Amino acid sequence: MKRFMSVSTVLSLALALGMASCSKPYSPNLPAKIETNPLDQLGCVMASISRNKTVEPHFRTYEFIFKSRDSALSKLSMLYRADYSLMSLPEDDTFYTNYDENGFAGIVYMRTIPVGTYYVDKAKFVGQAVQLETTNNQSQPFTIQAGACTYIGEIRVTPTTGKGLMGHTTLKSANVDIVDSWERDYLIFKKIYPELDKSKVQIQVLHSAASRIGVSVPMPSAG
Repeated sequence: MKRFMSVSTVLSLALALGMASCSKPYSPNLPAKIETNPLDQLGCVMASISRNKTVEPHFRTYEFIFKSRDSALSKLSMLYRADYSLMSLPEDDTFYTNYDENGFAGIVYMRTIPVGTYYVDKAKFVGQAVQLETTNNQSQPFTIQAGACTYIGEIRVTPTTGKGLMGHTTLKSANVDIVDSWERDYLIFKKIYPELDKSKVQIQVLHSAASRIGVSVPMPSAG
């Protein structure tokens, strides 16, 4: 059994994170094309990040930070965030979405990165006046090979809530569940990147069991 993460909860001011109009079909943060030149020792990582729409209040920012076991300089940040201002109310938040099904909505993610083995170093979830941050992660790693892409799954985040000051419902922690949604995500990626070769994508879904961000929990071993 492996531990995924242990977390300390700290209060912080809500962050002012600006984004462009949500009228576009997918996040403008996606690269224009997939570049996986074997001669440059580059591959790509693919995933999707989802938020549970059925739970309120919600987090405004979801970020997973990955580090390389092979190079201290190689780091990757997967970010999904709402369009909001410092003074706006959570009910006015808007999110980019590539899909919306079974209570979860989110975006696909792709980045070109150097070859090597990567692992989740930490995760950060920011809500109104609340920030959750993970530490001491020991999650399952994944590998990036030259000239190929690696799909690591759909990362689903479900907030857990409780009573805060004056009895108001507030964010307390989060459950993270990583599932295999490759068939759906592939169709989205293919529309964005028509040149994508499905045969060159390796499926390395990190795990299929839920983990809890906010307290320490045991996780199953890979496989």
